[in-house]
Amino acid sequence: MADLQAKFDTAAAEVKQLKARPADEDMLQIYALFKQASVGDVNTSRPGIFDFTGKAKWDAWEKQKGTLPFLRSLLQLNCLPDLVALHSSAQSATV
Repeated sequence: MADLQAKFDTAAAEVKQLKARPADEDMLQIYALFKQASVGDVNTSRPGIFDFTGKAKWDAWEKQKGTLPFLRSLLQLNCLPDLVALHSSAQSATV
């Protein structure tokens, strides 16, 4: 299990070093899996009506509710290498 945690930490660090920003849907998936793996089920109220970004992130995290800790870490480890490979070779992010 410690090996899985080390791989999780490495994957999380690699995502922060991407040269290009992933698509919004990919970012939401990364965010939701990271929050579920590091915090667990959603433990806050849904953001207000004008916080569009906050609501999208909260909704993505909420979809992961009930996922077991081992399974959610495994899910993140399986999807992150593809995202890192895809976006680390790009020239620059578009904002």
